[in-house]
Amino acid sequence: MDVAAGLRHALAATESGLVFQWGTGMASRAKRANQGKTLPLFLTAKEPCEVTGLEDVKVKRVAASSYHSVSLTDEGHLYVWGSNKHGQLVSKEIFLVVPKKIETQFFSHDKIGAVWSGWTHLVAQTETGKVFTWGRADYGQLGRHAVVPDGQEACIASEQCLELLCNIPISVPCLNGASQIACGSEHNLAVVGGQCFSWGWNEHGMCGDGTEANVHVPKPIKALGYAKQILIGCGAGHSMALCQTPR
Repeated sequence: MDVAAGLRHALAATESGLVFQWGTGMASRAKRANQGKTLPLFLTAKEPCEVTGLEDVKVKRVAASSYHSVSLTDEGHLYVWGSNKHGQLVSKEIFLVVPKKIETQFFSHDKIGAVWSGWTHLVAQTETGKVFTWGRADYGQLGRHAVVPDGQEACIASEQCLELLCNIPISVPCLNGASQIACGSEHNLAVVGGQCFSWGWNEHGMCGDGTEANVHVPKPIKALGYAKQILIGCGAGHSMALCQTPR
């Protein structure tokens, strides 16, 4: 079983692998994108309604964003639906009204072990420990660089690079082996090698570096040092870490 709360909708996966969705937050965008066509009931439901299109898979984890939903099957595959405004659903469609599988080729054909979602970006970790990010990138929430056509690297935050590779899952090597990951609205935390890293939107200081400047590459939070992070978490505009300090 698993549950997730998005900005204006919620998800639940049952022990038998079914997924239910409720909340009408995705409906307005779905109607605009589909020009008045009949929508699946789960997009407009005000009480839990089974998500159609997942009948042949067994879902074990779910994640919700502002306007999209994600499910992870017991076979390590990701299915996504909802708004694709920022390429977060790895599709050319503006809105996916039914779940679509993200092909395993984007993850080096590895199985996915865990998935997290911000408002407009996603983070997934494979069973081998690799961490992939994709979606909106203008606040540094992907924590990686894009490779421009001529082979030179440029920061994903620069205007000319924003749409290059942000809608394709790409690994972030410095996060490999992360033991914990958390996504806020547009920022993230991860525990790697005993240190807590942060990156993304930092207007309210939620990256913990003492500034309000966005962080485009994951960096250790110095104030936490090597204190043992028992549990990390992100809100929309704040972060927290439950730690055990060395004696």
